[in-house]
Amino acid sequence: MSGARAPKRALVVADGDVPSLGTLDSAWPGWDRGVDLVVAADGGWDKAEALGLRPDLLVGDADSLPEARFLALAADGVTIERSPTTKDESDAELAVIAALRRGVTHITVLGALGGKRFDHALANVGLLGLPAPGDAEVELLTAVRGFACFAPRPRTGRSRAAAWPDRRTTSSRCCPLAHWPWA
Repeated sequence: MSGARAPKRALVVADGDVPSLGTLDSAWPGWDRGVDLVVAADGGWDKAEALGLRPDLLVGDADSLPEARFLALAADGVTIERSPTTKDESDAELAVIAALRRGVTHITVLGALGGKRFDHALANVGLLGLPAPGDAEVELLTAVRGFACFAPRPRTGRSRAAAWPDRRTTSSRCCPLAHWPWA
């Protein structure tokens, strides 16, 4: 990431199910093209590294990534935004907010769905409705379930969803529709 220019596109890696690099490349060619900022949400750090990514920022409360790892990354010069364990926001939400504060206009979230905690997956769908994005577009991307959710587009207010592998889109709400072949 360059010093003076505000990042335009961010990738947030949460601690849910993150597809392999090969699966992402196959399902969503160019998913990582033009990324200016990579933010790991706590345990998402390891998932980002598994994709060959080195996050620019680590956000979280160290309940998924061990405390010793937080300390080692800080000593290695990684920028960390530490949060208390007791908070109203999930680590993924704090990571999205951190990206927005840095002026990004597009955020792709990996690992928002699936994982060990269904409550986190539900909360992560709520990231699409954050009141603060302004002109930023937020998308939750997964190839595990063959589905991506996109927040309402700036200025139009319309949302879209895409199914994989044929990537058809709709201007409907973010949910599977019965006429899609995988539904």
